[in-house]
Amino acid sequence: MGRVLAITGIVLSVAYAVFAWWLVGDRIQTLQTMGLNEVGDFLAGAFGPVAILWLVLGFFQQGIELRQGTKALLLQAKELQSSVEQQKELVAVSRDQVNAELEAAQEAKAQRVRAIRPFLVFSSTGGSHSGNDHGLSFTIKNLGAPISHLVMKFEGDMTALNRSIDALDKGGHIEFQYKFNGTGEGLADLMTLNYLDSDHNQGEAQFKIVVDTSSSLPRIKVVA
Repeated sequence: MGRVLAITGIVLSVAYAVFAWWLVGDRIQTLQTMGLNEVGDFLAGAFGPVAILWLVLGFFQQGIELRQGTKALLLQAKELQSSVEQQKELVAVSRDQVNAELEAAQEAKAQRVRAIRPFLVFSSTGGSHSGNDHGLSFTIKNLGAPISHLVMKFEGDMTALNRSIDALDKGGHIEFQYKFNGTGEGLADLMTLNYLDSDHNQGEAQFKIVVDTSSSLPRIKVVA
């Protein structure tokens, strides 16, 4: 469009020059006899239309350039917005990937914890009775993963059974015998087992142990 305006300006300027020459060409010699003010008025009147023409053409050219600049800015803004949207999508994908990896890591950690967790089972193994003297036997068997550095503490009537054991492998067991005199009614204890698993993480298990007097002879049982 700018080239069209330039060609238009040149054509109109040439046409105006030809017209001006036709109009005053035979009176050019009279300029030498005119005063300076008159010559100035003549030149202003002769070239004023050309100056106005190029001023108008420049105004249109500036408008075209402004519109082109505006379109370029809008295009850049659109491209920038598109880039921002793409970055948001990339961030979302990265965040989802990181979350998935964290969930996978947490699940793997949870599986590992379950894999190295012991499964401690309490069982009563009978006892001996002589009048009011009783000796009740029970065991703790490990059906899960091996553990080490066991510390067993009884809180209540069986504190004499406190002990420490270096390790308890899978399938291993610990035997106890609790001795008391009388019916055994009301005798109870809370047994806490502290240990280290295969990854040397601390663990704990608890059993509430009571003397069951509901049968003819007392026996040991676990109450949940």
